Amino acid sequence: MQLTGTNKSKFLEKILHILKKYPMLEAGDHLLVGVSGGMDSVSLLHVLNRLKSTLGFRLHVAHFNHNLRGTESLRDARFVEKLACEWGLPYTLGSDSVKDFAQSQKMSIEEAARTLRYRFFYRTAEKVGANKIATAHTADDQAETLLLRLLQGAGLDGLSGIRPMYSHLENITLPLQGGEEKKVSWSGQIIRPFLQITREEIRSFVEQEGLEYVQDSSNLDRRYLRNKIRWDLLPLLKREFNPNIITRLVVTANLLRDDLHLLEELTEAYYPQVCKMERNGEIRIELPRFTRLHPALQKRILRRSFEELTGFIQGLKSTHVQAAVELLNSRETGKSIHLPGGVILQQSYGQGVMLKRPPETQKPPSLRSPLLTEDPGRVSLWDREVALSEEILQVPGIQNQKGLIFSTQVLSVKDRDAQNLLETLDEQSQDLTFPFLFFSQEGNRKEVDFWSNRSDDFKKIQVLQPQKITVFFDYHKLRFPLRIRKRKPGDRFQPLGMKGRKKLQDLLVDLKVPREKRDLIPILEDEEGIIWVVGYRIAERVKVDSTTEKILVCTVMPSEQKDDLP
Repeated sequence: MQLTGTNKSKFLEKILHILKKYPMLEAGDHLLVGVSGGMDSVSLLHVLNRLKSTLGFRLHVAHFNHNLRGTESLRDARFVEKLACEWGLPYTLGSDSVKDFAQSQKMSIEEAARTLRYRFFYRTAEKVGANKIATAHTADDQAETLLLRLLQGAGLDGLSGIRPMYSHLENITLPLQGGEEKKVSWSGQIIRPFLQITREEIRSFVEQEGLEYVQDSSNLDRRYLRNKIRWDLLPLLKREFNPNIITRLVVTANLLRDDLHLLEELTEAYYPQVCKMERNGEIRIELPRFTRLHPALQKRILRRSFEELTGFIQGLKSTHVQAAVELLNSRETGKSIHLPGGVILQQSYGQGVMLKRPPETQKPPSLRSPLLTEDPGRVSLWDREVALSEEILQVPGIQNQKGLIFSTQVLSVKDRDAQNLLETLDEQSQDLTFPFLFFSQEGNRKEVDFWSNRSDDFKKIQVLQPQKITVFFDYHKLRFPLRIRKRKPGDRFQPLGMKGRKKLQDLLVDLKVPREKRDLIPILEDEEGIIWVVGYRIAERVKVDSTTEKILVCTVMPSEQKDDLP
């Protein structure tokens, strides 16, 4: 291909430079291209189709229908099929119900869509013999991702953003006739040729080439945080702070990725010196060597151990890793902590031992409140001596109540500013099997997806975390002011999930709260009566449901010191 000095050829020249820099493509490669039908993926397919004969690779088009937008989704699939036929390219169309998958797997719609889409890519690549998969992620996507993870809280792995290319091994189960299954695997590379190309550059190229594409209406939906970043935050940063903000964020991600690669190399070098997999499936961690390492390497070696033991890293949060680091540096023989996936980490005479409990020995999470410390020598809350007194609760605000910190804030459901709070609570929760809880009349614990079940009543009302309990109330159902107090004789209320009122005394008996500790449980009430038996139940009348417009978030935790704050 003979390139000239036109803008069009400069665009192609830039893509060629990126493809050769990494290198992403080589002669003989068979490339599967994910095409949604939008501007970015259509232009990527067009460029690769132009370059295939020059670089000597083959193309296969793949389109996945998420079935989220009705006739619009069907329109997109037909558009990609027509495009592939017109350009003489082989193609594969796939589809699945993202909503059903998200509900069954307890995922967000975005996470479920990505999981199913990439599963389809891997299966199709294995079927057609493609050794590489290309997606149309752009510099704008990179900038959005960096801001998204920065707002949600992330470490170096998250802030290094989208990788321009990486190797991947995927195990695939294919159904056969007669109900049998076939186990295969796909091994190849994921490439992103447009990751250093801005959407403005792509739009200019598309206009020059006269390319047609379709628009995804969900990209305009500001209920999704990424779209709010795309349409609100990035334009603000570009207008008010730095017109080259996208380029600068891409550079930042690249710099952080270089540092990440160094840490990954160091982790792989030190891991076999510190950790050893035993025949019984346990991982032994040599503490003298482990404790001499930099804390950053300690954390990465623990993540690496967890992944080797379980086969996955999802669910292991920074709070778990930090707790594991503190345990192994404490040198407290016999002490242990529980990690997600039934994993236990314990100290054992100069060694750390990471092991996975057999499924039959795993106990369901306790329904008991974390409030009460079972110390027979004294009566306490979270190891705090407490003497409750009646006091007005500030809304919003933060106040100390005899060694307990109560904090409140009001969030709008319409503006979805509560979503970040829920994601933060999920990050901090150590009970990953049931991060968000409600208690039914029978006392069972169940999980409810707050955002994808808008048609149902929201029963997710209590989040149990280490040293913290958070609940949600419908703000407009409350009758202010709110008061914190001890229980009183004759107290009654309607616990969540029950049809009638119940004596508080009977509830505490049912929950097996020791008699001598019942006066230690804080009670939160409004002008109509009890709204929360702290750590146990909220009232049915103030629950969050599908009509809720504002949420009152109330958190209780022990003060940092055992004495009252001034």
